[in-house]
Amino acid sequence: MKRVSEVLSSERNSLLKILINWTEICGISNRELMIPVEIKDSSLVIAVPNGMVAKSFARFKHQILINLDKVLKKHSVSDIKFTVDPARFREKQPSPSNDTVAIPEISPEELLAKKLEIESRGISPALSGSMAKIELLWQKKEKRPKNAV
Repeated sequence: MKRVSEVLSSERNSLLKILINWTEICGISNRELMIPVEIKDSSLVIAVPNGMVAKSFARFKHQILINLDKVLKKHSVSDIKFTVDPARFREKQPSPSNDTVAIPEISPEELLAKKLEIESRGISPALSGSMAKIELLWQKKEKRPKNAV
């Protein structure tokens, strides 16, 4: 059985070594915007989300090549080509949550009393209904225990 170092040093698995050391090669802030895809004709193909990112990172080709040489310990990559591939960068959709927030019940009597109280402070009848509901919900939320949903 081959050792891991033998597998990683073979020409065929240079891309694997690049992937393992990608943060070291391109930097922490850039690793989310560049994905090494393949090595083709001694060029590393890197996927980026859009043309603007490709243009921005083209300035750093030389430094990335220097970092690649440090990691690969050989000159197996002589150029870098950026390809726009937005499908690789789609944001993960949040999974539906089963957490539901219970909205406390407000009786019509409570609402009317609070509405009249707010109107007595000079708030217009058009706004007082909404403000009364908000204030009652806020008060009920304050009274709930911290661990209640």
